[in-house]
Amino acid sequence: MRDFDNAVIGLVTYGADWVPTIIFTDARDRKLFLKIAGWLQSKFDLELVEEYGSTAEDGKEYWTFNHNNSKWMLLRCYYPHGISLDGYSPHDLNDFETISAVCSAKPVGWRYRVARLQRRLFASRFEQYYVAPRKTSNGVG
Repeated sequence: MRDFDNAVIGLVTYGADWVPTIIFTDARDRKLFLKIAGWLQSKFDLELVEEYGSTAEDGKEYWTFNHNNSKWMLLRCYYPHGISLDGYSPHDLNDFETISAVCSAKPVGWRYRVARLQRRLFASRFEQYYVAPRKTSNGVG
């Protein structure tokens, strides 16, 4: 899904952790939200657990997914985030980098740069958490 010219990946604080986020677009279109949700479910084997919020065009909407015993949230909210996917754990970074590679998301923020530097410098310590994304023949990790 390469429909996103301005998609970005970064890390945001969630409690004491830095967790990954992908902002696909600043648009809030519900049809695009449903398209992204369907794409994520089909390509990355996400299981929809909960939908809540408003389905109105001007409302906020939140969908929770399970993936490898982790929860992810797809949000449709107000500027600047528009439609984004948020993780709940630093362990999700590897999967988020795989998704960001498929949708050509650009890395942003100092937290993400620090995490990448830590992985390069201390690969053996961080290997269990941040393994480099693997490419398959269809481009999906």
